Amino acid sequence: MWLNYLAMFVLSVAASLCLAVFLSKLSLRLKFLRDRSGIPVTGGLAIGIVFCAAGFILSISNISSAGLFRALLPAACLMVLAGFWDDVRELSVAGKVYTQLIAAALLVISGIRTHIVFLNDAGNIIVTVIWVLALTNAFNLLDIHDGLLAAG
Repeated sequence: MWLNYLAMFVLSVAASLCLAVFLSKLSLRLKFLRDRSGIPVTGGLAIGIVFCAAGFILSISNISSAGLFRALLPAACLMVLAGFWDDVRELSVAGKVYTQLIAAALLVISGIRTHIVFLNDAGNIIVTVIWVLALTNAFNLLDIHDGLLAAG
């Protein structure tokens, strides 16, 4: 069982590297794959595409956690698209927050939420939404070097 996960991890890393290099070279030809200063914004896109593809493969497989991957995919794909759009066109703060709220709602609707024992369902939903917003914005703050992965 764990060997399947290890194999998917190794394949995902290799695919991410290959796709990042390919998209980086493609961004030199296609202007819309670069930000205003000409830096490729395809590194996160490559990782996101591979993550969503791996999640899809796992969601249709016979592993016990396939349902979890099916539940995660819509929110993950939404965040990948929003992150790419933000890198290319710069989403407004309201646009970012709305997208994050929609992704958090998709997770909650699909049954993915915290399970803190001393909180009721409403409390766990609130914690889940805050958690998604906090982590997403923390990663966004860390992402100060647009295109760093693909530029290498």
